Amino acid sequence: APWEAKDEFPQFFTEQRKRCDSLALVANSIGAFFSMSSLDGTMIDKAYFISPVVDMEKLIGSMMMWAGVTERELAEKLEIPTEFGETLSWDYLAYVRVHPISWHIPTRILYGAHDNLTSLETISAFAKRIGAELTVMPNGEHWFHTEEQMRFLTTCNRTTRTDISPRMYYTCNPGNVGHAWVKRLFIDRQYQQGENAEDYNFIPAKIYDNRILMNADPNYVKQLLALPEDLRRAHLDGDWDVHAGQYFREFSREKHVVAPFEIPHWWRRFRSMDWGYNDPCCVLWHAADGEGRVFTYRELYVRQTLAGDVARRAVELSRGENIAYTVASPDMWQKRGAVLSANGGFEGETLAELFAAAGMPLTPADNSRIAGWNCLREYLAPRFETEKNGKQPMWQCFGTCENLIRQLPLLQYDKCNCEDAADGNDHAPEALRYGLMSRPRRSQQPIVKKARAYDPLSVPERASGWL
Repeated sequence: APWEAKDEFPQFFTEQRKRCDSLALVANSIGAFFSMSSLDGTMIDKAYFISPVVDMEKLIGSMMMWAGVTERELAEKLEIPTEFGETLSWDYLAYVRVHPISWHIPTRILYGAHDNLTSLETISAFAKRIGAELTVMPNGEHWFHTEEQMRFLTTCNRTTRTDISPRMYYTCNPGNVGHAWVKRLFIDRQYQQGENAEDYNFIPAKIYDNRILMNADPNYVKQLLALPEDLRRAHLDGDWDVHAGQYFREFSREKHVVAPFEIPHWWRRFRSMDWGYNDPCCVLWHAADGEGRVFTYRELYVRQTLAGDVARRAVELSRGENIAYTVASPDMWQKRGAVLSANGGFEGETLAELFAAAGMPLTPADNSRIAGWNCLREYLAPRFETEKNGKQPMWQCFGTCENLIRQLPLLQYDKCNCEDAADGNDHAPEALRYGLMSRPRRSQQPIVKKARAYDPLSVPERASGWL
């Protein structure tokens, strides 16, 4: 509450002032409101606000309107819970009316144009009144959680000083809208052009590392243990391969990712491919063992690469291997001619023909989405009994298949069809789905007949007949 911040914030910043020559405040949302309600220029020198709440009285009035609560009702009941998760408080409203914000510290503000708590008109008037520098992100929201929003926020973290280097610290749990980009940068360490590995460092912190919280509330661990499996794995175990809305909750690196090993020569090998040019193209190599278990042991993941070049690279990677077949998305058989021959025109080569010409013949895959995802789910299930490790899944992949391992646990449920996975960065899982839907049969180890020992006294059997 703001009256608590009025007591706690000055004490903290007064102590920090004793240690530092200059102090800058970075705060967002209600944290910015608490700061402006409790601090002044004797404690900090400048401030950076992200989506600040600058008119709390107006915001409370808006929430009362959303909840259909009158001021008289709130004054009588003092507190009223709402369906959107906030509790309206009469004491809170009375306090902010008596204690308006008075802020005269040099400030820069980053605001999202789609902020649903503070209007552009309100933030613009506030910035003009205090002389703050206001930056508006066109597609931004109140919470800067998406990758695009965080990139925009990063551009604001700059300085003209040469003796310091700006830094950013993120604290978060697995899940929600920012899960994919945080996992890509800090967990999987997959970088794009302009990103440097040395700029990102992941420091895992679990509940057991927080000794203060463990001592203050030892039962908190029991609360986490009682959560549904996906939330428990995320919040208690810090598992970044699980998150809310995850389509394949069965996936686990511990169970489904194995270290590369030499594949026996008699295992049946096959490939599957999800084609793309501007979108990524993914080719996967699989092998089925004698029990019907499938191991994905290699991936080729490229973008903006011609069909013939993809085929030649796949053929080269398969050198010395006996590949039984390659399944690919059926759209690779679409005719690409400008005018159909039936109308006096010509037919261009299909992508499948280009691959065949380069030495990689293709077979159309079964691209039934829901049936294919269910097939993949069956392979993820622990159904194969082993003596040493108990039940194991029917599908595993080598740790070298980085894009498949990254994308498979990130698949989300389709909001319009809970049986399907939502479209997105799913090129490697699509290729895997094609492969498993090809009904790979178990391999049979060749039977080597033992040669009979030579017996010089034995009489060779004669065929029946007169000769």
